[in-house]
Amino acid sequence: MAEIEGSFCGAWFDNETRKWTMFNDRWGLIPLFWWSRNDRLVVAPRARLAWQASNTQLSIDENGVVDLLRSQNMLDDHTLIADVHWLEPAHGLNWNGRRVDIHRYWSFEHKPVEPRSYDDVVQGYLDAARPTLAHMTDCQSPLLQGLSGGLDSRMFLALCDERGRAPTCFTSGLAYGEDVRFARQLAHVARTSHDSLLLDAREFPRQLRESIINTDGLHGAGHLVASTPINDYLSRHGGAVLLEGYLHGVLGGSDLPVDEDIPANVPAHQHAWALAFLHSGGTPEQIGGLLHEDIASASLTRWRSHVDDTFGSCPIDDPLYRAEYAIITGRSGRNDVLVPAMARRHVLARHLACDMRMIEWYAATPARLRRARQPYIDVLRRHFPAFARVPRADGCSGMPLSDERWRREYAWQCEKLHTRWVWLRYADVRRWGRDSIAARAWGFETCRQAGLFEPLLAADARVLEWVRPHALRSSFEAACHQPRQAVPLLSLLTIEIMLRELESTRRIESLPTPGAEPPTLAASHSY
Repeated sequence: MAEIEGSFCGAWFDNETRKWTMFNDRWGLIPLFWWSRNDRLVVAPRARLAWQASNTQLSIDENGVVDLLRSQNMLDDHTLIADVHWLEPAHGLNWNGRRVDIHRYWSFEHKPVEPRSYDDVVQGYLDAARPTLAHMTDCQSPLLQGLSGGLDSRMFLALCDERGRAPTCFTSGLAYGEDVRFARQLAHVARTSHDSLLLDAREFPRQLRESIINTDGLHGAGHLVASTPINDYLSRHGGAVLLEGYLHGVLGGSDLPVDEDIPANVPAHQHAWALAFLHSGGTPEQIGGLLHEDIASASLTRWRSHVDDTFGSCPIDDPLYRAEYAIITGRSGRNDVLVPAMARRHVLARHLACDMRMIEWYAATPARLRRARQPYIDVLRRHFPAFARVPRADGCSGMPLSDERWRREYAWQCEKLHTRWVWLRYADVRRWGRDSIAARAWGFETCRQAGLFEPLLAADARVLEWVRPHALRSSFEAACHQPRQAVPLLSLLTIEIMLRELESTRRIESLPTPGAEPPTLAASHSY
């Protein structure tokens, strides 16, 4: 399994040993969830389905609730449902009818090799990426690509254009967002079509609720805001191949911290990168103030131990590699897993970062050379200059990747004019800005006006088992005054919507036992 390319999951049954084995790919990009008790094992592509098929009473996992608040994701293998677990990346699950045995079959290991020259690094990326992308796009199905205006999707588009097969592109976001504007320009360079999936206040509450439920409440709504229209769009493109690039950026160095953020003789959980990437739901003080005191203390201790233990378990002594290892391995339920998983019901998602050629390049390229994905920038500058000239969506700077001085000056002057025009044209920009945090502010305000927060603020709110009522109300009122600080409220909204959905879900009353005779045709159609 460690040598199989692509994203996959599956199972086999050994008739001699009467043992089942379930498995997933190296990065766990197709989610698998499991429940086991006594002589029963349930495996499902959704956490909710695993619980339904277990036919047990609903019980909520406190650790899952708190993890979602602290990180907008999950730290370990638990979910919001007690006894329902993720199958973590690169793991196999053996079940002999009595007990579960889980083992890791592969682990990402940094094996840095000092290159002869930086040119070798750039060429090494191309030597890995070109055949990988050629293999991924070798199909008769239509190609689709979400185009963000950033680095990774731009790189994919440039490589596809080089092959003479540019995908149909789409971008989800607000009308005044950088992503939409610059992605449209990139699609024009590649001479391909581009669809703008603009966030619509009328459709957004429904789309957000569906996204929360489709991701089992394991992914905070703050991360889901910008992607909410995508599922509706992909439903109209069934059978297409979708090129996915989020993990390509993470492994390429997008999350590598600067050396100053990894001070010596300081616990890893106090480092700036740990707070930014692994406690992204709000500051420890914010979350601690929301939770009941005993829950806040225990969960913070567990979070700190998780970060410190993961940081310390990296087999390389260099603290930069340890930080990257902790970031990569401490992100269950992220954009690169659950959002593409929603898309898989309509399209086939393919990830460049699943190919061993790419993994070997990531592992061999020294971390300090990959920081900020610098090799990607230089590949575009040297080999795809037309794509490098389009400004990069990176927080409203409007600067192109190209290092031509006159072009950067021209882009800077244009961006100043555009910034002024957008500020005059859109009241939301005057209120919240137009970066990624502004999209979350828009999402919070839209949900508030649509009444989505009413169940969360009700006397019977489900989250009150873990959250203090007065703190919840105070946090909501503070977010109403400053929606840019609304991420904890969006995470609480995620939990509340999912818990109420679970309560309204019927359990599956009966399920065939593994090894039993197959049901008759009549029984198989009984629901």
